[in-house]
Amino acid sequence: GRAIPQWEASWFIRAREVIDPTIWREDLYFRETTKYTAYRDVVETVTAPYAMAQGNLAVGWYTTAYKYLDGLNILPSTFTLALFPVLSRLAADSPDALMRSFRKSLKYLIVIAMPLTVLSFVYADFIILVFGGPQFLPESAIALRLVIGFLPLSFINNVAHYVLIALNQQKYL
Repeated sequence: GRAIPQWEASWFIRAREVIDPTIWREDLYFRETTKYTAYRDVVETVTAPYAMAQGNLAVGWYTTAYKYLDGLNILPSTFTLALFPVLSRLAADSPDALMRSFRKSLKYLIVIAMPLTVLSFVYADFIILVFGGPQFLPESAIALRLVIGFLPLSFINNVAHYVLIALNQQKYL
């Protein structure tokens, strides 16, 4: 069988000093930004004055709509994580091919995002009824109709984010 590749910290550390500090800096940066693209359990912060003025019910209405949007964002995240090794290879070997791949990826993601956006807008009441229950209607459906417009932008952002990383241009994120 094949041997499973393993890394050792000694490859990066010599005499208790980091051989190349940029490795750790890049890893930290990538790990921090991945929290917002690959791991979709983003916590929305609602300020205390807003919650006190509007009440917990208003926060629940928004959160119900936002969680649906958050669930849909698993699609571009999974797609982009699977595509990232190819993007990295193309960035090193053929920048023209990378741009073609980027454009094609955008087309695929937009073809998925646009119908999802329109259908979610049209069927917002039904979606909230199924995922939240009747106690969240109609307010969460209105909130969903407002936030669902972000979906295509989010899909585009996912792939653009990783193209910049593949090009070693993380500083522009």
